[in-house]
Amino acid sequence: MERSAASGIQTLASCGPVWQNAVMTKAHDEIIDFIAAGPSSKAVMSFAASAEIKQRVESLISKKKRDGLLPEEEEELADYVQLEKLMRQAKARARILVERE
Repeated sequence: MERSAASGIQTLASCGPVWQNAVMTKAHDEIIDFIAAGPSSKAVMSFAASAEIKQRVESLISKKKRDGLLPEEEEELADYVQLEKLMRQAKARARILVERE
């Protein structure tokens, strides 16, 4: 039986604390929606996370430096780092495509 990507994301989102899921689902949804819209290479190069996501990441980094993070928060921050790496790679490839045009 084949599952849709949306149901897979909902399944992943059901793991862990509710407050974390809401933020993580939003971060993933932003990137998934962006990719699904079929952006141009130039749009990929200019993609930026929402203010809400940026604020959450900054909050986690500040807390990590100040007090340390709970294991769930460490996991959340690591997930953001992975999403950032993915988008940096996508932006680098998009830049190559734009230069070839």
